[in-house]
Amino acid sequence: MTSLNLSGVDNSSGVSADGEAPLSFGRFSVFRQARQLFMDGKICEIGGRALDLLLVLIDRRGQVVSKREIIDRVWPDTYVDDINLRVQIVTLRRALGADRDIVKTVPGRGYLFAAEVSLPKADRERESTIETPDETPEVERDSAAARTNFTRHIHALLGRSAELGELEQLIGQSRMVTLTGCGGVGKTRLAIELGLRLTKLFPNGVFLIDLAPLKDRASIVSTTAAVLGVQILNPEMAVESIASVIGQRQLLIFDNCEHLVEDVSGFIEALLDRARGLFVLATSQEPLHHPLGSLYRVEPLAVPPLGAVEISTYAATALFCERARLADRRFKVTTSNTDNIAQICRRLDGIPLALEMAAARLPLLGIEGLTGALDARLKVLKTIERNDDARHHTLRSMVEWSHGLLDDAEQRIFRRVGIFPSSFSLEAAAETAGAEDEDYWDLVDTLGRLVDRSLVTVEGNDPPRYRLLETLRIFAREQLTERGEYHEIAQRHARYFADLLVASDQYWRQGSPAAWMQRYAAEFDSVQAALDWGIANPEHRNITVRMAGASSRLWLLSGRRAEGQRYLEQANRLVDDTTPPRDVARVFSAIGYHYQDIDNPRSRAALEQSAALYRKLDDAKLELASVLSLLGGNSARAGLRDEAKLVLDEALDILAFTDSKMTLFSVTTSLGQLARLGADNVGARRHFERALELARELKDEMRQTYLLRSIAEIEFAEGAVDRAIALAREATSRLRTNSGHLLLNHAVMNLASYLAYRGDPSEARRYAEEALLLERDKGGEGLWVCLQLWALLAALDGRYSEAARLIGFVDTAVAANGAPWQPTEQKLRDRLTEILDDGMPAADRLSCAAEGARWNEKWAVEFTMNHVVPRPSVRN
Repeated sequence: MTSLNLSGVDNSSGVSADGEAPLSFGRFSVFRQARQLFMDGKICEIGGRALDLLLVLIDRRGQVVSKREIIDRVWPDTYVDDINLRVQIVTLRRALGADRDIVKTVPGRGYLFAAEVSLPKADRERESTIETPDETPEVERDSAAARTNFTRHIHALLGRSAELGELEQLIGQSRMVTLTGCGGVGKTRLAIELGLRLTKLFPNGVFLIDLAPLKDRASIVSTTAAVLGVQILNPEMAVESIASVIGQRQLLIFDNCEHLVEDVSGFIEALLDRARGLFVLATSQEPLHHPLGSLYRVEPLAVPPLGAVEISTYAATALFCERARLADRRFKVTTSNTDNIAQICRRLDGIPLALEMAAARLPLLGIEGLTGALDARLKVLKTIERNDDARHHTLRSMVEWSHGLLDDAEQRIFRRVGIFPSSFSLEAAAETAGAEDEDYWDLVDTLGRLVDRSLVTVEGNDPPRYRLLETLRIFAREQLTERGEYHEIAQRHARYFADLLVASDQYWRQGSPAAWMQRYAAEFDSVQAALDWGIANPEHRNITVRMAGASSRLWLLSGRRAEGQRYLEQANRLVDDTTPPRDVARVFSAIGYHYQDIDNPRSRAALEQSAALYRKLDDAKLELASVLSLLGGNSARAGLRDEAKLVLDEALDILAFTDSKMTLFSVTTSLGQLARLGADNVGARRHFERALELARELKDEMRQTYLLRSIAEIEFAEGAVDRAIALAREATSRLRTNSGHLLLNHAVMNLASYLAYRGDPSEARRYAEEALLLERDKGGEGLWVCLQLWALLAALDGRYSEAARLIGFVDTAVAANGAPWQPTEQKLRDRLTEILDDGMPAADRLSCAAEGARWNEKWAVEFTMNHVVPRPSVRN
C-alpha cells in the first residue's frame, strides 16, 4: 500500500478529479471510473481484473454470484477457465487484508459480497432502472383496445421492457420498422404489445394485418383493405383507395411477412409514399426492403449461464417458471431443480415459444423427464393452446415453416452447417458445407441469406462467427442424416480442423501462446466433436490421428490436459501401417509434451520416437528441432546431462539454417535449464539472457516473464534470496496484469518458496494457498513441488508430524517419476530435512513418512487442505 498524492483523487474531498464520488464499504472506497481502490485513504495495489471482480460482487452484494456469471462479466469475449477466477479471488482477498472475509465463498454455488455499501447518486439511479411489471391502468388499456383490431395477450409479456423502450424511440425516428428474428422468438407478441402502448401516439388507430395465411400481393392488398374497412371498386386504384382513408397518424402492423417479402415490401413502400401519416411495423424472419426503413433484430430471452445459482433474474427462466406454474400448480423452484431449469432454458436457446411448449409438458414428464427429452424436442414439444396457425402447433412445425421458405442451395448449406456443435468461421463453413464446384462467394451469399432469414446467428464483430441455435441444429442434422450426407460432411469437418491445427504451427512460431490461444480457442467444440466422431468411426483413423496430435496445445493451454491425454491415447491405438509418419511423429511429440512433468521416462521415450520419425523426413527440420528442444529439457531434468547436450546441439545445428526465433527460443531456454541443473549459473544466465532477447524480438510478453522467473532461480541458487524475491514479484505482477495464467502457478510457487526459505512463512503462506488452488487439480510435478512447500511451512510452524507425512508422499512420487529435484526444490528439501532432524526423533519421522508414502495424490491434497493449510491455533 502506498500513500496517495496522485491518481486524480483528492483525499480531502473524497472525490476524483472529474468529480466522481466513491462506493464505500468499511475502511474502503472504490472509484468506478478512476478504477482505484483505497483503504484508509491510501491506494491499494490491485490488478484490473481483481478490481472488475470487486465491482461485479458489489453490484450484486448480498447475493450469491455464480462463477460462470463472474467470468462472463470480468472476461467478456475472452476464453478463460476457473483458474483465472480463483487467482483473482485470492488477489482481491489479499488486497482486502484483515477484511478478506467480506468476500465469502459459497461452496458449490459461487461468491458473495457481505458488506454494506454506500452508493453515490449515479449508482443508486443506475440500480433503480430495473424492469417492473406493466402497470398501465385498465381504463387506458380499454381505450387502447378501442383503436385496434387486436387485444392484449392473456399472459403478460416478460423480459422485453428494454426492447419496448428502444422500439418506442425507433418508431418516433423512422416511419417503417421491421422486427426480425428466428421463428418463435416472439416478434408478434412484441409487436402487439408495442402497438397497444403506442395507441396514444396514433389517434387514427393501430391495426394488425396477419399475412401468415396469404399467398400473393393481391391477397395482401385485399386483406389490408378489409382490416381498414375500405371497399375496393377499382383494383388498379387499390393502393390509392387504402391510402386515402389513412389519417394524419396511423400505425399498421404487417405480421409474418417472411414468405411474401418482395410483394409486401413493394406494397408497403407504395402506401408510405402515398399516405404521409402512415407508420409501419412489420414482423418477418427476413428483412423487408425499404430505403428509409429501420431493422430491429429480436434476440432470444436471456438465459442463465453455466454455473448460475440465482436464476430468477433471467428472462427465459421467469417465462418458463410462470408457464410451468400455470401448467402445474404443484410446480415450485427448489434447490434440487434449479440446475435442470437453467439447462432447459439454455438448451431451448431462450426461445419463448419453445419455453412455453416445454412448460406445457411438465405435468406429464416432470423436470428431470423434460430435461432428458430435450434431444427429442422436435417430437415432444407442442402447444396446448388453441391456435389456428399450424406453424405453432409443434416445435417441429415452427422449424419446418422456416426451412420450407429456403431454396435448394439455402437448404443444402443450412443442413450442412448443422455439423458444427457451436460457432464457426466463414472459412470453416466454406470448406465443410460448400459443394465441390461451388464458388466461394456464392456460398458467402447463401450463408448471408440464411442470416437474413434468422436461421443462422452472427456472433462477434471482426472476424464474425456464425452458429445455429440448438433447436435449429438438431433439425439440420436430421436433414443431413435423411439426405445420407452426415458422414461425408462429418469427414470434411474433421479434415478441415485437422488441417487448420496443423497449419497453426506457423502462427505458434510467430506469436505468443496467449495470442495463439485467443485465435484458436473458439474452435474447441468443433475439434472435440471431430475427435469423438473419428474415434467412433475408426475407418477414418488417419484423420483422427492427425487431429489428435495437432490439437495437443489446445488441450494443454486450456487447462484440460487429462482430456487431451485421453484423446492422444485413443489416437495412438489407431496408428497402423497406413498412417503418415509425420502424423505419427506429431502424436508421439504430443504425448511427450503432455507427460513431461508427470511421467518422465514415458515422456522421454515418446519424444525419442518422435525425433526418430522426423529424422527420416527431409522436410521436417523445424518439427525435429522443436522435439529435440523438449527432449533436451526432459533429459536434463532426468539428470541425463550428456544426452541433453547432444540433442540440444543437434537442434542448434538445424536452426543455423532457419529463421525460426520461436524454436530457437525453446532450444536456448533448454540449454539454460541444462546449465542451471549442472550448477553452471554463469552459463545458465548467458543462455537465459539470449532467450530474453529473442522473446523481446518476438514481442512475447509471456515468454519474457518466463525468463524473469528463470533468472530469479539463478539468483536464489547463488544465495541472492532478496534479489530472487524481487524478480519473482515482478514476474507474478506481470502475469496477473497480462492474464498469464499459464505460467502463474510456477511464478507464485517460486515466490512462496523464496519467502519461506528467507523465513517469512506468513507471507509465503498466502502465495502458497494460491499455488495450491492452481495445482491441486493438475497433478504431477507441479503439485509435488507445491506439497513439499507446504511440508516446509508446516515444519516452520512446528507441526513436524504433518510435514513428515506430506514429504513421505512427495518423496515417493518424485522417485517414481525418475527425475531428481531441480536446484530450488532441492534447496528447500535440504532446509526441511534440517528442521525435521532437529525437531523429531528419527523413528517417528520414518513412521510418519511411511504413512504418507502410501497415499495417492487425492489423499495428499485433502490432507494438506484439511490439516496443513488451516492456520494453527495460538499456542500458550
